[in-house]
Amino acid sequence: MIKISKKPLDYEHRLEKWLIEDISILSPNLVVIGSQVVSPYGKKIDILAINSSGELVIIEFKRDKPMDMSF
Repeated sequence: MIKISKKPLDYEHRLEKWLIEDISILSPNLVVIGSQVVSPYGKKIDILAINSSGELVIIEFKRDKPMDMSF
């Protein structure tokens, strides 16, 4: 018998990696500037991107919280 250790799956990290590798999954008009970027307030931004209009786009992952997709 092989004992398998229980540890939480890191879905947030995997999703972040996929989006960094291919941001067009979310929108074809985005370019990733960075990930885990420290804001002027000392908080980390999961993914920082820029759209085709030159506007900054902040992408944050929140587990178990409702999502607001207002653009």
